[in-house]
Amino acid sequence: VGVAKRARCEGPAPFPELQLNGAARELWGCGRGSSSQGTAMLTFGSGSMSDFLLNWVEHVRRLGDAAGPYLVGALDGPVADLCKDRSIASAVAPPADGGGGGGGGGVGEHTAQLRETSGYYRYRPGTFLAMGLVKQLFIRAVLREGYDVMVSDVDVAWLRPPWPLVRYSSVRSAPAENGAVEQEASLLALADVVLSVDQVQQYLDCDKHRWHVDSELNTGVLFFRASAGALAVLDEWRAAMSEAIRQRNPNHDQFWLNEVLKPRTFLDLKAAPAGVRRSWVAEALAARRNGSATRPLPPLPVESASFDASAPRLRAVYRPE
Repeated sequence: VGVAKRARCEGPAPFPELQLNGAARELWGCGRGSSSQGTAMLTFGSGSMSDFLLNWVEHVRRLGDAAGPYLVGALDGPVADLCKDRSIASAVAPPADGGGGGGGGGVGEHTAQLRETSGYYRYRPGTFLAMGLVKQLFIRAVLREGYDVMVSDVDVAWLRPPWPLVRYSSVRSAPAENGAVEQEASLLALADVVLSVDQVQQYLDCDKHRWHVDSELNTGVLFFRASAGALAVLDEWRAAMSEAIRQRNPNHDQFWLNEVLKPRTFLDLKAAPAGVRRSWVAEALAARRNGSATRPLPPLPVESASFDASAPRLRAVYRPE
């Protein structure tokens, strides 16, 4: 009787900053986690949110290859056990990273704090801030592998891939649901970071009201491109959270991301002179992706030389000055 043998994985394991479970090593190891379009989906869960976590995983799995590989950040023991039992690809931050840990910034003690906290994190002082430091470590790890990553809270349900709203595919023959950017997102799909907001008033989705950029920024859904600009935002966010913890400031991770970004002056690249806009588009496309030198850059959008800045539905992009 013939017995099929599985080839052994050669080379370094992905995400050296994290501890992957068996399902994650299977998904991401031996190149099987490599997404042809260079995308990944990421969420985080604790035991009190297990039902939401299972729902998130089910919806992402239904999207299949169109979404790219996924990863769950297990914030405590019950979720780590749940992911192991259900063969859900997950990882934990190591209990200590020596203060550096490839960008972790010494999150080990905060990982331990989360694992020892029971109940809903929102009502536990300091836990949201500790979770923010763990989140940025995971995001940074995925970006360094060369993946653009969509990060969402565990209570989000994905009904279709989000990529046509935030990025141009690097695969010229990609299926329509992956490769065709929505026309209104022609500029947005070149941004380093895309954030959601706490406002739901649709009348603010326009040039007059600056597309919510002055609203409260929300970390419930955020997109990071594998770029130097995205890593710079993570660096400042991590520094702000670390300083808040040092000063025993109780504000949560979302508050500190707002503190990093909102005081800045933002240049509206949609309303900027055509020359400024074309220069930014060229720079955005030419930028080398961190850790992904072998992955082709997206094809030059045909609209890039002459975006119709007067189009009402073209979403604006803002560059911090």
